[in-house]
Amino acid sequence: MGKDDAVVFLSYRRGDTQWAARGIHGRLSSEYGQDRVFRDLDGIPPGVRFRDYVHDAISKSDIFVLLIGRAWASMVDDEGRRRLELPRDPLRVEIETALEAGLPIIPVRVEGAPMPTERDLPPSILELLEFNATEISDSRWDFDIARLVEAIDHLAADRREVVEPTVAPARPVPVRIEVQDGLGAFLGVAPVAVTRLADRMPDVDPSFLRDYQSARRTSQRSYFLTHVLGPATQPGQKYSVTIKVTPHRDATDEIRSTSFYLGRSWGNRVLPGERGPSGRHGIVTEAYGPFIALCEVEFTDGDRIPVDHYCDFDMGSLLPSSRR
Repeated sequence: MGKDDAVVFLSYRRGDTQWAARGIHGRLSSEYGQDRVFRDLDGIPPGVRFRDYVHDAISKSDIFVLLIGRAWASMVDDEGRRRLELPRDPLRVEIETALEAGLPIIPVRVEGAPMPTERDLPPSILELLEFNATEISDSRWDFDIARLVEAIDHLAADRREVVEPTVAPARPVPVRIEVQDGLGAFLGVAPVAVTRLADRMPDVDPSFLRDYQSARRTSQRSYFLTHVLGPATQPGQKYSVTIKVTPHRDATDEIRSTSFYLGRSWGNRVLPGERGPSGRHGIVTEAYGPFIALCEVEFTDGDRIPVDHYCDFDMGSLLPSSRR
């Protein structure tokens, strides 16, 4: 993958790291092209809704670079409210959108600024703490910028390997969603939907897919299963897998308990979930290959719903080698 292929979204807090954002934007523009580095200061046309434009820009990006200064989490508005606690705070909207899109995020600590803690962040962006950070300072500017560019190149290349089709762009491979019985039938819940390649597929109305997405979010009360990989600690296993019940940004219902079913390799047992420090429910296990995770979520109002997630290990190359 060449440098011309990378698209970078640069996020920062004005009044906190604007000087660094200006310098980084200039360097990244020289590396990848000015039209491939998004910065809100000069990127949003007048009259355009901020949330819509950010969603579109992030959906076209490969990497989300987030500058964190010493006042990043503590800045307040004119009424004394902490900005990160406001649902329409532009920075919070950008991070939520990047997390929802599954973009690799590079937190950049400016001039020794610390990473935020769980107490600093609203629940919708707590996942930010799972990304490894880098640093940048005026005294080591050239060295630190070079490291940032190297990290962007590496992550963008890995991302393209995962998301680009293996067929020629002129002949995209369509997909067909087939519903199969199996684990879902065993548990007495909805069958598992499996994506398969198909030779032919009729045109699909985008409104149908949007309606399906909305209906699924409603049926799952805006909660979804996600997973994070880590190095294995047990002999014969490949990864440590953290499976979490993750809320969408509009989720408001409170979870009472969770139960997980992972399949035959776990003895066909139902495993109780645990509540982590961030408040999310989940389990940590180890595995050698991909598997389907099923979870029954019980809410405080007594309602119970099933959610499922395919834990695929192809994303393992995106794991940072160390965490700070």
